[in-house]
Amino acid sequence: MNFNPICDDLKYNPQHEAVVTTTILESEGKRLRGTIFAYTDNEPRKTILLLHGFPGSEFAYDLGHIFLRAGWNVVGFHYRGIWGSEGEFTFENTIADVKNVIKILLEDLLGNSFSVDSEKIVLVGHSFGGSQALNALATVAEIRHAAAIAPFNFAVLGVYLREHPEFLSVAEQRMDWSARFIENSSGKKLVAEMLAHEEDMNLIGLIPKYKDKKILLVAGEHDKTSEPQYHYYPFVNAFNEYPFNKNLQSKLLKDNHSFANTRLELSQTILDWLKEVEKDF
Repeated sequence: MNFNPICDDLKYNPQHEAVVTTTILESEGKRLRGTIFAYTDNEPRKTILLLHGFPGSEFAYDLGHIFLRAGWNVVGFHYRGIWGSEGEFTFENTIADVKNVIKILLEDLLGNSFSVDSEKIVLVGHSFGGSQALNALATVAEIRHAAAIAPFNFAVLGVYLREHPEFLSVAEQRMDWSARFIENSSGKKLVAEMLAHEEDMNLIGLIPKYKDKKILLVAGEHDKTSEPQYHYYPFVNAFNEYPFNKNLQSKLLKDNHSFANTRLELSQTILDWLKEVEKDF
């Protein structure tokens, strides 16, 4: 019988033990709270950096366990200023946090007998984390593969607010809900930063940088946050205009932003893509 990491347990082996443990990662002198899903055999291993959304109520750690059972080490962390990590949360800081954690993985500095194969690092992110995964894929030369689950293109909201300034206060109020989980933040502050970095955060503008990169893009047909008509189809359509359009694999699931209804299908979609990714290693 073939082993299925979605529903089958591992056979316990003390020389090859799967564990989940907390860790501290560092970004520009600030301590980031992290979690490692890994094997204790100290062998350099293919590794997934799992990036959660904003403000991070969905950690996607169920995917971490599945990827672990599929033979990957997995590292997740909380951005600066959120969920116990030190420092100030800003969109700009989170971009730096992701790059700094990638650097830790590339230099194999996790410690605690967990070793990373620097040639086999893949990014997987949901929502805001999906956006961060696509940003890092475009700007970190060593990273060649990323799966973005319902990524939120902040430039879409930025353009809308510039065209409809009467909705600015509504956006700030909605951001206030997320800001409750962040130290010294507010909806007004977050929206202002988003508008200031509108061009930098435009995912479609990053597409030319994916010439030698591979992407899995997954969206929810009934997503009311990263609505497909604004965040999925424009990216797919723009990507298809490039000669390297085969670098993008996209899939639309019948679900909402949380993918709580199609979790197994989502997991299988990512696992199938990861099998293709491994052919590039």
